[in-house]
Amino acid sequence: MVPMIRIAGPGDFAATSRIEEAADRLLVESLKPASWPPAATAEQRAAAPGFTLVAEVDGQIVGFAQLLEVDGAAHLEQCRCSRSMADAGSGVRSWRRPWQRRVGVVTAR
Repeated sequence: MVPMIRIAGPGDFAATSRIEEAADRLLVESLKPASWPPAATAEQRAAAPGFTLVAEVDGQIVGFAQLLEVDGAAHLEQCRCSRSMADAGSGVRSWRRPWQRRVGVVTAR
């Protein structure tokens, strides 16, 4: 199952927050840090400078990549997927080509 990658719309940001919160719980359980910052709210992510891409399968948001503009440069803030997509092998492949086309990455051969 290969997700469709698209620019996030206003109704997608709540799903990105839920995905981030779930991924954060796994990291906290594994790393056991003294503290961990809360996930960005839907409103914070939507208002951030830059853009968010979402991965959608059968009408459900299953992952996202948030790219921010920081000091005039692109910054990949984070790339997360839902547990349903973890270890499916499509994560990196799904994001790499659409993102490279969008930002104009050219691969040297």
